[in-house]
Amino acid sequence: MAYKTLGIDHVCINTPKVEEVKQFWMKYMGFKCKGDYQFSRRMVVLKNGPYCVEIYEIEPDSEKQGPCDHICLLVEGIHEMVEDLKNSGCQIDEGPMDAYNKDGILMYSIKFITGLAGERIELYEKFRPDLFEGDDTEDDC
Repeated sequence: MAYKTLGIDHVCINTPKVEEVKQFWMKYMGFKCKGDYQFSRRMVVLKNGPYCVEIYEIEPDSEKQGPCDHICLLVEGIHEMVEDLKNSGCQIDEGPMDAYNKDGILMYSIKFITGLAGERIELYEKFRPDLFEGDDTEDDC
């Protein structure tokens, strides 16, 4: 087996109340804001040491609203892992999606699958972890 799971990278919470949830996690749970992004929807990234929570904006009446959208596993060998999962009959939902920085360096690859209990799992491989390191002592947003 040429792949392995290294640990949990983050959990993602869906909510229409991004700012309120962000403030709660920062005030009471000690997390710092490390990114506030506007994709098709707003996403806030909070960190507390090695632990990460993503807060993802959804419409108030969305069926996706709930305590957890997905759990993200940090892995090595994502492409081999996905092939094995496909061959096992696992439901492959999205990806793999590769992300490159402005210099054309492959930074990471992600893939979403559905587990046997219906849980949504994101597989995430960082190809240049040295470029992800930062200071977690201060808020960046």
